[in-house]
Amino acid sequence: MAGPTMIQTDLTEELVQRIKQTREEAQGQTFGSGVDFLTWVDKPNAEPQR
Repeated sequence: MAGPTMIQTDLTEELVQRIKQTREEAQGQTFGSGVDFLTWVDKPNAEPQR
């Protein structure tokens, strides 16, 4: 059964801003895990929300 998973990360204000900026683009993606998502968010080519 799938459910919430704890991911070890430093939730900095910069990371939160990056997640907010890429929210729209992330909704069109499929991520295998939360770690995959954070790796994608950290990439400089992740498209920011306009």
